[in-house]
Amino acid sequence: MFLQLAYKNLDLYTLSKKLVFACYELTQGLPEEERTHLTQQIRTTVVSAHLNIVRALFRKSKKKRNKLLKTAGRCLQEIDATLEVLLELQYIHKEQLEEIENSLLPCFQLLNKLLKA
Repeated sequence: MFLQLAYKNLDLYTLSKKLVFACYELTQGLPEEERTHLTQQIRTTVVSAHLNIVRALFRKSKKKRNKLLKTAGRCLQEIDATLEVLLELQYIHKEQLEEIENSLLPCFQLLNKLLKA
């Protein structure tokens, strides 16, 4: 926002930020009884993924960078699993996940590319 850093122009950063907004929007519509636990779980996990990606993008040490990217990848897997549960509980509909799908999968693929580089 205030700092004009190079990583903010990278696709991975942009996708992970879009994913944060999409998850926040989705969780606003969850039933009242799930707003405390599942909403907090999804929001905490997606923000953690985004921040771990940010931390990784400016690390010089490949070992530290990869550790942060792996953590972000696990967060993305956790989001995917949680969304699957929400679908099966019928708290959300597949159509509501389009924006998340457009960010989650490419974000995960870019993470894996960086880990292999």
